[in-house]
Amino acid sequence: SALTAGTARNGFLASSGIWFDDSSTNLGVGATFTGTSRDLTVTATATAFANAATFAQELVVSAESDQTGTLWLEVSRDNTNWRRVKSIATAAVTGGGFYAEIVHRPSWRYARVGFTNGGVAQTRFAIGSILKAI
Repeated sequence: SALTAGTARNGFLASSGIWFDDSSTNLGVGATFTGTSRDLTVTATATAFANAATFAQELVVSAESDQTGTLWLEVSRDNTNWRRVKSIATAAVTGGGFYAEIVHRPSWRYARVGFTNGGVAQTRFAIGSILKAI
């Protein structure tokens, strides 16, 4: 049997997320940006998911710059002691610039993102993250 056009969303699953514009401040030579600590249970913020019982099941962070650098992710169980668990160098993008992305499935309560610039001062930089309740 053939599928027909319609408005029913069979198999469509929408989920909520919270997006953060972590920084767009250019970094100097070898400088580091360390982002805000985020509670991945998102119960401590008024901009939480649809309800306080929803936990972030995925964290995606990306950075784009006109210079090379390293994107990284740190996690913590107590919001005091941090462990760097993922780190990736930016890759050149056709047409100019450098980009990196980290996809993380949380297992510790807190996370923060960061970026360490390379050997040339930036004139363009953006780092952002999204918590997804997938």
